[in-house]
Amino acid sequence: MKLSTTYNFTDRRVKSISADVKTRTYSDRALSNLKLTVTVNGTKTCYVRFKVNNQTINYRIGSVGAI
Repeated sequence: MKLSTTYNFTDRRVKSISADVKTRTYSDRALSNLKLTVTVNGTKTCYVRFKVNNQTINYRIGSVGAI
């Protein structure tokens, strides 16, 4: 069964998301360019993903605890 990787990023949801085997990237339902990357050791980092000249750019906003 494939788990969903798109959620409404609420405070409670972001705190409860984890990565069990490998680094996972989740998307926000309201802002599809907003991404949350979660590593196996629990590090959570927010990014904005967009394209410039057909090249994907991941702009790091910061870690979840610092935002």
